[in-house]
Amino acid sequence: APYVVNLETGEAAALANCTQQGSRTVRLHRCEKFGSLLVYFTNELALTAIAQAVENGYEIVLPDEWEFRAERDNCLTLHEWVLNILEQEPHPRHEYTTSFEAAVVPDRLLLLKENSPDAASEPAIFVNEVQATQIDTWPLDVGFKSVDIGGLINTGTNRIRVVTSPSAEAAPLPSLRHARLIGAFSLDATRTILKAPRKTMCAGSWTDQGYPYYSGTASYSQLVDIPEFFPGQRVFVRAENPADMVEFIINGASAGIRPWAPYEVDVTALVKAGRNAIELRVTNSLANSLTREARPSG
Repeated sequence: APYVVNLETGEAAALANCTQQGSRTVRLHRCEKFGSLLVYFTNELALTAIAQAVENGYEIVLPDEWEFRAERDNCLTLHEWVLNILEQEPHPRHEYTTSFEAAVVPDRLLLLKENSPDAASEPAIFVNEVQATQIDTWPLDVGFKSVDIGGLINTGTNRIRVVTSPSAEAAPLPSLRHARLIGAFSLDATRTILKAPRKTMCAGSWTDQGYPYYSGTASYSQLVDIPEFFPGQRVFVRAENPADMVEFIINGASAGIRPWAPYEVDVTALVKAGRNAIELRVTNSLANSLTREARPSG
C-alpha cells in the first residue's frame, strides 16, 4: 500500500485511487504543475479502489471585501526639509524643519532618522516645539535611530524641528532626506495625510488603499461558504497575482506557501462543507519602505 508524505507538514496519508492487481500496485495520480510527491510503501495490501477525483468542478469567486491586518507598522518618508543655519560659537548649528498632516492621532508613532556620522553630538528633536525622546530600538534598520513622537502630535499640521551640531569640517547637508514616520496609520489618497489604520480592504494592491510605502506581511481574511462536495472531489484555493509571496491559511492551518505562479494550493483536507475561514498572508519586498517605491503589493 502506498502512502504519500506532505513535505510541508510531514504528515503521511494513504494514497487514494489505488488498487492491487496480482503483484502490482496500480496508482492513478494527476501530476500538478508544481510541488513534489514523496511516496513510500508498506507491507500491507493496497487500498481498495475508490471513485476517481472529480475533474470538472466549478469556481467560487470570493467577495471583493476582505478583513485586513498589517502585521508591521506603516511608513511615510519625510522628504521636504528646510535647512537654516543658526549662529552660535564656536560653530554654527544646523536646523532642519518639516511638517506633516494628521487626520487622526495614531496609537503609536516613531520618527526614524539615519545615524549622522558628521554630528558632534546627538541632535535635539522637537515636535510642535516639545522636545522628543530618543529610544533604543531600530524597527527598520540598525542604521536608523528611533524617536517616540506619539504623544506629541495633534490632528492637523505638525511641525518637526531637528537641531544638529556638526563638526567643523561638515558642510550643511540634508542628512534627514531619508527620515520617516512609522506607526499604526494608513494614508489618504494623496499619500501624505495620516489616517486611521484600515480594518477592511478590497481585493487588490494595498499600495492603492492607504499603504503605498508599507513593506512586510499583511493578511486578507474572510469567511466563505463551501457547498457539499463529492468523495474524491478536490478543492483548491487560487489567488490572482499576489505580490510578492502568499501563504494560504485555511481554518487556522497553513495549506502552503507560494512564492511564484501558479498561486494555488490543494485544501481538500482542510475544508469542510459549510462555513470556512480563508486567510491569505501576503509578503512584499523592502522596496516600498526603504526606497519609497510604491510597488503593487498584496
